[in-house]
Amino acid sequence: MKWTEPIKVNSHDTDYNGVLRASGVLKYMQEAANMQLHELGPSNDELMEQGQTFFLSRIGFLTYEPIAAYEELRAQSWAGKSRGFSFNRFYRIYRGDIVVAEGVSVWALLDMNTHHPLRVDSYHANFEIDETLALDLPAHFRMPKPTEEMERVGSYTVLYDDLDKNMHMNNTRYPDMLLSTQDMRGKYAQSLVINYVNEAPLGEVLSIYSCCDGDTLYLKSVRRDGKTNAEAQLKLKDL
Repeated sequence: MKWTEPIKVNSHDTDYNGVLRASGVLKYMQEAANMQLHELGPSNDELMEQGQTFFLSRIGFLTYEPIAAYEELRAQSWAGKSRGFSFNRFYRIYRGDIVVAEGVSVWALLDMNTHHPLRVDSYHANFEIDETLALDLPAHFRMPKPTEEMERVGSYTVLYDDLDKNMHMNNTRYPDMLLSTQDMRGKYAQSLVINYVNEAPLGEVLSIYSCCDGDTLYLKSVRRDGKTNAEAQLKLKDL
């Protein structure tokens, strides 16, 4: 079943262009998902009491039209058919009856004591699954260049305000961290896919790299230990 949340776009979630940031798109989509879990259960807090927690593996979205401050929209989310260790969840944002953004994500349910993933059939939600949403987004992508051949465009230190309840940087913080290294004036994120590879704990200093391949921008964050933190594929569109 689909869960729908009304949204009034917060002006503080928009950028210089007056357009909703990529992080805002993710926040509004995931808030609809969080509300479904909160209202129908099991909630994220209830899962943590059971020693379990969801970790985001991959998320991507398409924005069909730029979204402005103060718009009244609807965010929708639902669980899709899943198998093995991968939990699929889908999203839409509506302006009236018009779909202005859609998203897909893959999550893992982890045992907090062993850090091992749990199978889909071990999770019992109080809501039914719904349709599978097929979007023109890569299920997997490869960085076109190795890290040493990419341009280092910035760094980021993980602070307290970035943290989620697992004491790692919240996944919705990543678009701001990565895209803040780019000049977005006159442009907005038409599509964004992020692969979350390794967590970024409090105090971690991430180095950010980028490179272009045609009209596609690739971004990567790397931890001090040399391990990749996240990889992103971004396509921009002129306003």
